[in-house]
Amino acid sequence: MTRIKNSGLGSSPFQRLFHSEEISHKWAEDTKESYAIAFAELFLIHREKTEEKFFQVLKEVFTDEEVSELLAFICFTTAQQYFGALMDLK
Repeated sequence: MTRIKNSGLGSSPFQRLFHSEEISHKWAEDTKESYAIAFAELFLIHREKTEEKFFQVLKEVFTDEEVSELLAFICFTTAQQYFGALMDLK
């Protein structure tokens, strides 16, 4: 349960937290978001065997600092999900 009511905008639970249509549209059209989601999906499939070419694609739209932050977020979120599953959280 979220701390605020969903707005009804957007296609994901995160996007539905935005109560501004302008922000919602910018989020949906954001190229960086698409790259980040695609990389996260690749990482979950390949894990430590993720090839260098995928990192090069990330660097087309992200700075080194942003890549580092994205990787930290992906790893933290993945670990968080594993922990929740191990603890049988519903």
